[in-house]
Amino acid sequence: VKPINVNLVGVGTGLSYNLSGPSHHCLEDISIMRFMPNFMVFSPSDWKLAKNFVDYSINIKMPKYLRFDGKPLPLIYEKINDISFDKGFYELSRGEEICLVSTSFMTHRALEVAKILQNIGVIDVFMLKPFNESALFDALKKYKYVITLEEGFINSGGLDSLVLKILRDRQFNVKVKNLGFNDKHIFEVGDRDYLHRLNNLDENSIIKIIKEWIKQYKDK
Repeated sequence: VKPINVNLVGVGTGLSYNLSGPSHHCLEDISIMRFMPNFMVFSPSDWKLAKNFVDYSINIKMPKYLRFDGKPLPLIYEKINDISFDKGFYELSRGEEICLVSTSFMTHRALEVAKILQNIGVIDVFMLKPFNESALFDALKKYKYVITLEEGFINSGGLDSLVLKILRDRQFNVKVKNLGFNDKHIFEVGDRDYLHRLNNLDENSIIKIIKEWIKQYKDK
């Protein structure tokens, strides 16, 4: 049976339709679509990735889910041309001990955090399925601490599960912390930054969490 070349486009991922309330939040799509057999799941962090994906996707004859933000996002890949959709991710910055692994809007948040803390790696995973697991492992194995950032439910098959599976399959000992939304809907109303602050996903909260989390290991 040949796979059907269907392209499903989801607009308004995460909290990008923030003012419309929980009925318009989309925190579960990564988990749901990654569980679907034979589906490609594409999660770009800027419009250049989305633009470049068009020509690539035409030649991929399989069902695809394209998850787009509901708002224009700043350009990340303006001067980057060696984007590999087969690889599925890009190492935007290399760090020493700490690496932030993110997707979509949260890659912008990760870059903000990296500017302040410095010497932190940032990996943007734009292909959530399929992707080159071995290549991602090679990028992660040089770090002592890995933090996943996603605007979605954690511990539910999302980006954090993707990273943990790679490390577990290779029995690699690295400290991992997953940041996202717990198993509940967001009923507060406000802009995206406000909702992130309430759920410890704003820049300052992430920095505080990282510092406290790593300190507990270095104090031992």
